[in-house]
Amino acid sequence: FFFFFFFLMIRRPPRSTLSSSSAASDVYKRQVYSPETSKAITEMSYKRISLTDLKVAIQRGARPRTASKAWTDAAIEEAWSKTSMAKKIAAKRRKAASSDFDRFKAMVAKKK
Repeated sequence: FFFFFFFLMIRRPPRSTLSSSSAASDVYKRQVYSPETSKAITEMSYKRISLTDLKVAIQRGARPRTASKAWTDAAIEEAWSKTSMAKKIAAKRRKAASSDFDRFKAMVAKKK
């Protein structure tokens, strides 16, 4: 068996998503699977991938359905939501979505 490592696909700040890798395409790219993308398997440059500690044992070059089943069986979404990286991304998204008044209230609460 091959370990199916999980990555954070780094895109524009609000769109970073969790994904997994099944095989290397070449020296510069890796085939990546993510249930949140429109394509089943896409190629990503190593520059846009950040490795996480999450992993699942699965065969090399697994098909999307097999990868999806392994993803759900291992409860990757729950494990991911507990990591510090996921918490930081969620905080950035909340801060970006907050209004001026919300930021003002947070500043006043921080002063007290």
